[in-house]
Amino acid sequence: MRIVAASATLVIGLVLGGCAPAAKEIIGGDISTAKASARGDAAAAQEMLALHNAKRRLHCAPDLTWSSDLAAAAQAWADRCEFSHAPRAENPNQGENLARGAGSLGAAAHLFGGWYDEVRQYNFGKPGYQKGTGHFTQIVWRGTREVGCAVASCSGKQFWVCRYAPMGNIVNAGYFEKNVSKATCGP
Repeated sequence: MRIVAASATLVIGLVLGGCAPAAKEIIGGDISTAKASARGDAAAAQEMLALHNAKRRLHCAPDLTWSSDLAAAAQAWADRCEFSHAPRAENPNQGENLARGAGSLGAAAHLFGGWYDEVRQYNFGKPGYQKGTGHFTQIVWRGTREVGCAVASCSGKQFWVCRYAPMGNIVNAGYFEKNVSKATCGP
């Protein structure tokens, strides 16, 4: 796979939410062996993991570990070049963030920044699922322990898929209060 630069466009998908029991933890793989990106090296995996963990630390959430299994599932979905969430049967008990962009707007840091910037819309005074904030809440969800991300080149755009386990955005009573907190642990 190779990434093709084109005129800049950006589209961001929504995290899958819903009423689901907490997922079991998946045993992660070694980041150095994960096929995380179209570049085919561990650098993209390391970048995505570092971006996630830097923001999670601000929100007092534990660091995520890289999961080769989640990355492989994300790659399989990204390779389909369908900008829509995978059916629950294809990613049971996993959260999912999607984004795509062309040129510099398709870079991991830019797309991740779009996901995290939803923090500006989240009302911490009324915790719970809120439209337009699902990417952010999945990123900082305390109960999530692993992430695996992948990218595919689709019609000149980079299509990123990140999968999370256990999934976040569980709308059962009290879950958002326990799992999404303000950025109070930062430097």
